[in-house]
Amino acid sequence: MNKQFRTFDKMPIEDLKLYIESWLNQNPEGKIVVGTDSQKFKRKMCYATIIAMYYPSLVTKNIKSDIVVEYRSGAHLIYTRERIKTKKDYLFDRLWKEVEDTREVAEFVANEIKNLKHTVECHLDINPKVEYESNKVFQAAVGYLKSYNFIVVVKPDSWIASCAADIFSRN
Repeated sequence: MNKQFRTFDKMPIEDLKLYIESWLNQNPEGKIVVGTDSQKFKRKMCYATIIAMYYPSLVTKNIKSDIVVEYRSGAHLIYTRERIKTKKDYLFDRLWKEVEDTREVAEFVANEIKNLKHTVECHLDINPKVEYESNKVFQAAVGYLKSYNFIVVVKPDSWIASCAADIFSRN
């Protein structure tokens, strides 16, 4: 994967694999979520992909003695941005690039990170309601990412893509 990730305070991450593995060593029940959003600026598209590493806050045992982990303590965010010159904004192409960028990063995490305990979750800035334009890629995008065994979350619950990545794509 050829993407330069940065911390929230814009410090470059030299080795993404080592960085995530180190975080997971400190937070073994941590959960990884990946999402991408884009914005058009005149003749450029800016794509921002976020890796959110959720801190586990509560580990309890239920009646069956299974461990239940809740994620209420926030997340550590890292991001990458890509700016591409474009003449026209084709909605399908833009949304599909968001899906592809999310898949690429999620696949890297799933395949390269050794101490990953949970399935990678992918957040898409796509609406399941037919009346919205982003719905044009909904079925294809969800099916595509599920075929990689990712958990897929869409609007209104996909805050990594809808909110966090949106902020970084605007800067």
